[in-house]
Amino acid sequence: MKRFYLLIALSLLGVGCQSTAEDPVGSFQKKIGLTPMQSCDEVNSYLKTSAVQQMNDPLDAYLKEPDQFCVKYYYDVTPSLASSPASEAATFTPTNVQEKGVDESDLIKTDGKYVYALSQNKFYIFQVWPVSQFTLLASLAVDGEAEALYLSQNKVVILSKVWNNQLPVGVKTSPVNSGAGFTQMTVLDISAPKSPKVLRESYYPGHLSADRRIGDKIHLISNVGLSIPNMSYSIPYDLVDCAEEKATVLGKEKLVKYIEKLKKENLEQIDQFDFSKTYQARAYHSLSANGAITEDPAQCTEFYASSNNTAKFLVDVTTVSFADVTVADQHALVLGLSDLIYASGRALYVSEGVLGEDQTAIHRFALAEKPIYTGSGQVDGHLLNEYAMGEWQGALRVATTQGDIGGFGSNNSAVNQVYTLDTQDSGLKLLGKVEGLAKGEKIYAVRFIGPKGYVVTFKKVDPLFVIDLADPKNPKVAGELKVPGFSTYLHPIDENHLIGLGNDAEDMGDFAWFQGLKLSVFDVTNPSDPLEDSSSVIGGRGTDSIALYEPHAFTYDPTLSMLALPIDLHGPSAGGSQYGPFLYSGVQLYKLNADNSFTLAGTYQLSTNANEYGYGPDLEHVQRSIFLGDSKTKVLILLTTEGLSLHQLDGQLSMLKSYVW
Repeated sequence: MKRFYLLIALSLLGVGCQSTAEDPVGSFQKKIGLTPMQSCDEVNSYLKTSAVQQMNDPLDAYLKEPDQFCVKYYYDVTPSLASSPASEAATFTPTNVQEKGVDESDLIKTDGKYVYALSQNKFYIFQVWPVSQFTLLASLAVDGEAEALYLSQNKVVILSKVWNNQLPVGVKTSPVNSGAGFTQMTVLDISAPKSPKVLRESYYPGHLSADRRIGDKIHLISNVGLSIPNMSYSIPYDLVDCAEEKATVLGKEKLVKYIEKLKKENLEQIDQFDFSKTYQARAYHSLSANGAITEDPAQCTEFYASSNNTAKFLVDVTTVSFADVTVADQHALVLGLSDLIYASGRALYVSEGVLGEDQTAIHRFALAEKPIYTGSGQVDGHLLNEYAMGEWQGALRVATTQGDIGGFGSNNSAVNQVYTLDTQDSGLKLLGKVEGLAKGEKIYAVRFIGPKGYVVTFKKVDPLFVIDLADPKNPKVAGELKVPGFSTYLHPIDENHLIGLGNDAEDMGDFAWFQGLKLSVFDVTNPSDPLEDSSSVIGGRGTDSIALYEPHAFTYDPTLSMLALPIDLHGPSAGGSQYGPFLYSGVQLYKLNADNSFTLAGTYQLSTNANEYGYGPDLEHVQRSIFLGDSKTKVLILLTTEGLSLHQLDGQLSMLKSYVW
């Protein structure tokens, strides 16, 4: 099996990336380059050089900024962004995903007749259609901590997190894992729903940070800590005088000698360290249905090294065949630490903040039978989430916030921008950009849809920017709308309308207090004049919804024009920072009317046991929802921390069937 291990430097310590007229996003793109390793000696030499650089950079920085030893230093520093049955077949709402054709794992999936769900580290199969035949068919204990699942035809893939002491006999722990545990992938044959069968179990070192399914391939992205030499960076405080406005070194020669001593000791550790264990011990293990274990270790000639040295973490991009579990996995390893993952139907993008710079590196992998590295690029600022990236007609669109976003000691220098990058270029070459959006504010929501982008920023009011991206070489702001509050999630209704879910806000002069939830409908028919067709404020301060930050919990059925919204509802408050009284946790059903206004159509109260801040030991929550039905019967399926239930679409969301965990 052929694999490619890409040693890509994502953390550029000490490398400046200044913008110029000729090179508007700096020189980073020009520096990215991969060299295939021909031997283990080459790999060892690369890793050793990386370790030396990682040791030198912080120690050399001590000489440049000795005031970092002083308490006052931490107040002066400017913070930056962190980085089917006999009856009529039922239709249903699938998992709410970012890109059409790119599936995302979730806690629950359905095929219209059966529901497959994870809860409390168990896997469940229910028959839910027809409603009268609702029943639990099977349940299985999941190894470790159940995280999510996929469904495709007659197979389910369960992803869970396991620790070293939970591994089967014969699966080796690895020194490259650094205590992060393993991701376990369990493939089940569910062709007989009452008796699901395990086809394969696979174990991947590290923490699963993201995953996607495209066709019959699942792509897993894991972060793995590498074993590196133990090195010392500690400097005695008595070498620095903090009494002055700026710290001074008491005898710079003394500090230099001390740092030289540390470097010598660290180099001895590096020379004695066996770097081969950072890759030779890395192996993937799979258990077939008959219990046979397959081990797949890495080979030195499968590595690629970049011109920038860093060797602390691995980003493991693994492609797994869903259709045939006997097909060997394909891997690509990136030396670095991934922040965010975005997948189009054609490619996977891995982003990471550049250490020491307010910039983000983005690496592209073409997705086919295996992940193929095609190039890297870089933009200024940091990304909010995966929705801040979107690919369309050969261009990757990226929205970022750059600078200080406010707070103690803030210079309020934050600005926002949208970049377009050429996906056909090996350096993801910059095509165009829009800069200077909403100075002093940060991005709260982004959505790229076809030739347009929608960006929400906020400090006291919510500017919604409509970005014209039809010509990626000449992106521009088409229009702007300012309204109270802000959206954290934007959901397309059709080509010209968006639902915005976020919070209302009370202007306090220099800042604003978040209040209840805000549900808006935006009309972007005329991009130069976007409108807020309607807005509804739900509850008082303290009201919350998992859908604010988890799009999988946002369920909109365009055929019914209905929205199911999980909610923790608080009543009206006196305003400002005061919370309203907690009322209940549950779900609210909203009907979208012809005039683009929302009307509350139903409420289900799951739990009322909480204090004024919405906390309680017995408080239950709605996690996911699915609309299911045919021309005669429509129901809402709720996955909660308490169980699974089916409800009529009436004012009380009357319960029809239920199962308690």
